[in-house]
Amino acid sequence: MRTILSLFLIVAAVTAYSAPHLSWVGEKNLKLELSSQAIKAVTRTLSNGKKQTFDFEGANKRVWIENGKKLDSKNYGIQAPGTLIIKSVTKDDAGEYDFIELKKVELNLPPGVHVDPAVRGIKLDVFPQKPTF
Repeated sequence: MRTILSLFLIVAAVTAYSAPHLSWVGEKNLKLELSSQAIKAVTRTLSNGKKQTFDFEGANKRVWIENGKKLDSKNYGIQAPGTLIIKSVTKDDAGEYDFIELKKVELNLPPGVHVDPAVRGIKLDVFPQKPTF
C-alpha cells in the first residue's frame, strides 16, 4: 500500500508541472507554443524573480513590460494564436512562461462536478552552449 501511495505522489508531482524546454545561448527562432487558442499576452518570471508581460494586442503589442516600463523587445515576435518566438536566445530568457487568455471560458457544471485545471506554462532552461549528446 505504501508503494502504491508513493508512486501516486510521484506521478502527481511530475504531472503538476510542464516539462522543461531546453535551449542554449544563440539558438535561433525558438518557438514557445503556449496555447492553441488566441491569447492576450505572455507572462514570464525570469530566473532572477522579475515578472514581465508581452502583449499580443493593444498599445503595448510586441513589447515586454516590467513594472510599467517598456523594455527592449526587438528579439521577440509572435505567431498566432499563442506562440512566442525568441529570435536569438540569451541566458536572460531563462524562466517560466505562461499566458493570459483572450477570453475566459465559463463552464456551467452541475452541482458537485469539478474539473481540474489543465497543466500549462513552459519552464525554459538555457545552457551556455548547444549540448552535444
